[in-house]
Amino acid sequence: MPPRKLLVFLVSAVLVNAAQQSQLENVNHTAVAQCCSEISQQWPDLVDSSNSNQHYYAMQQVDIHPQCRFTPLSPSDVSAVVGILNENGCAFAVKSGGHGVWAGHSNIEGGVVVDFTKMRSIEVDSEQRIARLEPGATWEEVYQIMDAHNITVSGGRIATVGVGGYLLGGGISFLSYERGFACDSIVNYQIVLSNGIIVEANATSNSDLYWALKLGSTNYGIVTRFDVVTYDASSQIYAGAQAYGLSDDVQEPLLEKWLSYIANLTIDPKVAGLINLNGSAELEALIRVYLDPEDADFSSYVPDTPVVDTMGFTNTADFIESIENVCGVDKRVSWYTITVSAELSLMEDLLNRTQQEHFSLSSQFPGVEFYTTLQPISKGFTAGSQGNPVHSVLAERDEDLVLVVWYALWDDPAYDVAVDDAVVAFGNSVEEDIRQQGLLNNFLYLNYANKRQAVYDRSVSKDSLSKMIEAKQKYDPENVFGRLWHGGYKLPQAPENTDHRREL
Repeated sequence: MPPRKLLVFLVSAVLVNAAQQSQLENVNHTAVAQCCSEISQQWPDLVDSSNSNQHYYAMQQVDIHPQCRFTPLSPSDVSAVVGILNENGCAFAVKSGGHGVWAGHSNIEGGVVVDFTKMRSIEVDSEQRIARLEPGATWEEVYQIMDAHNITVSGGRIATVGVGGYLLGGGISFLSYERGFACDSIVNYQIVLSNGIIVEANATSNSDLYWALKLGSTNYGIVTRFDVVTYDASSQIYAGAQAYGLSDDVQEPLLEKWLSYIANLTIDPKVAGLINLNGSAELEALIRVYLDPEDADFSSYVPDTPVVDTMGFTNTADFIESIENVCGVDKRVSWYTITVSAELSLMEDLLNRTQQEHFSLSSQFPGVEFYTTLQPISKGFTAGSQGNPVHSVLAERDEDLVLVVWYALWDDPAYDVAVDDAVVAFGNSVEEDIRQQGLLNNFLYLNYANKRQAVYDRSVSKDSLSKMIEAKQKYDPENVFGRLWHGGYKLPQAPENTDHRREL
């Protein structure tokens, strides 16, 4: 058997949410031309027709060419453009950081893109202990300001991920093991509704919308500001990478120690470490984070002396920038995710099957790399998400869970359909086997999901889904965003029309 590589690293909460309609469908190009004309007349300096798509993570997104791209400066600009789009029936997409990984996630062929590149303000309110973030800001920019104030927020773990899409998909952060999802630390949303009205959604005003937006994706409105809780933090974290030579007896001890680490997260939630397998590599590496550097001690969670060791003191902004390249920049990508029980034999099987699939894919499609990442969802993580639509599904059993994501990276666009088909087929097969073992949790993390995965049907209980749909009907009664806003994940039209979550 070819050599294996275990790579433990922090995976971005890249924006992988997916639409249930093709971005090539329902684009009225005549209407879009009218919208672009009206937008250009009203904001001549804020419209780009040059198809400049350099700020997208996945190459599938770069290949798409909108008819025009609008870069608003304020919520009032967004409100006005929503009126133009709605009046003319123009298909559009919205882009924050551009980390969505499927074609049409935040771009649209022949449509209008509302691009938040110029709305990236970050304000710290020390008195109220919140930060006000516009959707176009990146998490590197956010942490640079937070680090300077010795505070932090629940946010992304890759430098160029944008605030908007990440938070509307839930968001997993360094703080998740004691604070839940990043969206659980949002205290207020400023949002433009389909009628163009700008409203605030929080615990006391539009509270049903506030709750639903924690898994809002592209359903309820265009969020123009997120107010998030800030937490006291050290100016430094202890983080870095370690690599180990791989032998047959490394995998099991590593997994045992990693599962021990997960079990201990309720006691010590400041440790972050994930396992990633690249089927073709020959070294075992670990990238780790400790949020309290004075007490940093990973010794009980990792093997002995590494071959390479870059662990050291750094700050959050610099660390997430250093991780950027491990996520396949300038590649074509396909993702698939599931959530499972934290069982040793299952973890071993997942890594072994990933390696087998890598060699199968690379033999069919030269140059394709296939990975899996295992990420903890501890009991403390689940407890921190109690005000979240997904909580009841995560809490079905009182157990630690592991979020699994498989992803393929490649260069040749001719492989796009076939590789995505293969990734989905592999994920479906493994998922069904785990279901039969009684070790599958139905939760699907929206930001890691394949466009074909039914996130809302799986991740939200029947009662919660009904409430989300009621909020949708209340705040977007004509389904403007369902009809015109392409990209993201769409709510099903009604609970009774969905093939709801299967029993374990």
